[in-house]
Amino acid sequence: MSTITDTPADVEAVIQAAREHASPHVIDPTQDKLHAFVVPRGASLETVRPDDSYLEQPRRLSGAVTLEDAASFKAYVSEFYDAKATTAWVDLDQHRVVGVLNDAQDGASAWRDHRATLQLA
Repeated sequence: MSTITDTPADVEAVIQAAREHASPHVIDPTQDKLHAFVVPRGASLETVRPDDSYLEQPRRLSGAVTLEDAASFKAYVSEFYDAKATTAWVDLDQHRVVGVLNDAQDGASAWRDHRATLQLA
């Protein structure tokens, strides 16, 4: 393990050594550019996937839309409908229907972040 002393040259040497060992290396370009880094403390191997902001397009649909009439709600939900993953929830107190287009299925967890809301008058 490196020790930092009071001289700027020693600090710079430690920083440079860390940079040289922390450069990413692509492991499998077919898997969304999975990168590996050697982490100096303990020299373990870590893998990192970039989030969607680094990709040309997102890996999956997400987002929320609020619609004001039943026909628009039905059209939107129908466009993204999946028999196993689409659910609709009625909230009587808030006077709305929420369609979750990527809901949990077959006991497995899901993102549940692609939603359509019909806000009733």
